[in-house]
Amino acid sequence: MENRRIQRKHRLGLGRLGAIGPQSRKDLFKISCVVDAIRGHEMATKSHLPNLENAEIIALKGLDYLAQDADRLGRFIALTGIGPGQLRSHAGTPAVLAGVLEYILSDESTLLVFCSLNAIAPDDIGPAHRLLADAAKGSGPDDTP
Repeated sequence: MENRRIQRKHRLGLGRLGAIGPQSRKDLFKISCVVDAIRGHEMATKSHLPNLENAEIIALKGLDYLAQDADRLGRFIALTGIGPGQLRSHAGTPAVLAGVLEYILSDESTLLVFCSLNAIAPDDIGPAHRLLADAAKGSGPDDTP
């Protein structure tokens, strides 16, 4: 049993850590914390939506997600009151796209499945919705009080 643990440590590169003194371990810990913080900052920076075009792409993916299942699309149509013909003719408008994202945001399981299938961070849906809602009102995000 002890032999397996030692082999696993060496395989994972942990065997060398035992030869390092306590001060060096603290330094390694500090370095790993800094690296983790940098990685976290990079991921957070990449996840923010920079513009309306990205929001529209996400919403169009959302509309596609709804259209892939008749029950899901039927529920969306019933809750929003938009008819199938109106949906087809106004699908690319900011108001409809904002409605799609609002519908997706209204149900956590729908949100998580949609985001998982499309490799989108769930935290990106809210900002995308706000951008589209502002565009639908005719005001940019900078015009809000």
